[in-house]
Amino acid sequence: MSEDRRITMRLTRIENTLEEIKRNITAPVPPDRKITVREAAEIMHCSDQRVRDAIHDGSLKAERNGRRFFLSLYDVRERAGYATLEKKWQT
Repeated sequence: MSEDRRITMRLTRIENTLEEIKRNITAPVPPDRKITVREAAEIMHCSDQRVRDAIHDGSLKAERNGRRFFLSLYDVRERAGYATLEKKWQT
């Protein structure tokens, strides 16, 4: 793959991420609810395993129900950086 193509793909990903951040900042804050590891991974743009690792090392709080973990939507959004962005946007 050529260097120009790689740069174009990377810029497209950056633009998409910025658009998603913009949508999330202007959207009303959803009510807190319990979400699954997979939903948390989608919000944080990482793998399910990385979320589980964060739970096990204590950097993300979760409740265990059988074999499944459930996390607070607010905690995940804060970890992903949305809370910081929302505060900056509102001031």
